[in-house]
This record gives sequence, structure tokens and C-alpha cells, in this order.
Amino acid sequence: MLHWIGRIGSTLLALVVALTGFAEAQGTIKVMYTDPLSGPFAQVGDQNLQQFKYIIDYINGRGGALGKKFELVSFDNKSQPSEALLALKSATDQNIPIIM
Repeated sequence: MLHWIGRIGSTLLALVVALTGFAEAQGTIKVMYTDPLSGPFAQVGDQNLQQFKYIIDYINGRGGALGKKFELVSFDNKSQPSEALLALKSATDQNIPIIM
């Protein structure tokens, strides 16, 4: 599990480096996370969400990335493609630059 967490942490760090110009204009960097958080697969989605929260807290607890903190914004896609698209639209409307 730590290997998996390390990969996600590395991915987030790489995205932050790529978005340095954007990050300078804001105090936090929003990260969208979408998964089924209700319905028959809610348990899986909730477990994954908890892992992402742990990773975000871990990185933020060590000063963030390039001095910026991450903010996790979660969306329930209800295991439906149409809901996933609505979540993506909502994330883009909120100018969330990182989508997981």
C-alpha cells in the first residue's frame, strides 16, 4: 500500500510542478476526486477517498508542494457515466486544475 501511496504522491507533485504558474496565484491547489460514494460500490469509493485524504494530509503536513497546500474536493459519480460527466463539468466550472 505504501508503494501505491508513493506513486500517487509523486503524481501529485509532478502535477504541481507543471502547474507552478497557476499555483502561485492561489493559496491552495484543488484536486478533484470522483468515485461512487453512494450505491452498491460506495464502500470501495469511500475507501479510495480515505486514501486520497491521507495522501493529501501527508503532503500538506510536510509543507505542501512548492509551499502550496492541496485541497481535496470529492464528487459522487454514483457509478453512472452521466454523473461522472456532471462531476467533471462541476470541477471545470470551479476551476479545479487536477482531476483524479
